[in-house]
Amino acid sequence: MSVQVTFAQYDALFGDDPGTYLEFLTKLEASLWSAKRRLGDALLLGEGQVVSDVRHALKPTLQMLGASSFVDLLFSPVHPGAEADVKSQFDQAMDLVLAAVEAKKINLE
Repeated sequence: MSVQVTFAQYDALFGDDPGTYLEFLTKLEASLWSAKRRLGDALLLGEGQVVSDVRHALKPTLQMLGASSFVDLLFSPVHPGAEADVKSQFDQAMDLVLAAVEAKKINLE
């Protein structure tokens, strides 16, 4: 899966304050890691409400990051028996987003 991440909207918000931007990205990264763990666990345990909650919580952030292909994956149906496959795809996509956030943080330091 290809996930394109852009920071244009966040650049516009924090562009003149790199310290605050770095602090924001650090918190964003922690939130994304938490969402990755929660959604992955919920998929494998069949916890539909948790899956739904995490999906809806992630959607605005992913949209702000321009990761529309990831949003499409996130909201694709999960068929019984395919949970591990969906988790794998989700993990790969989330790893790309997390790597982009990490790279942006390094550029601000």
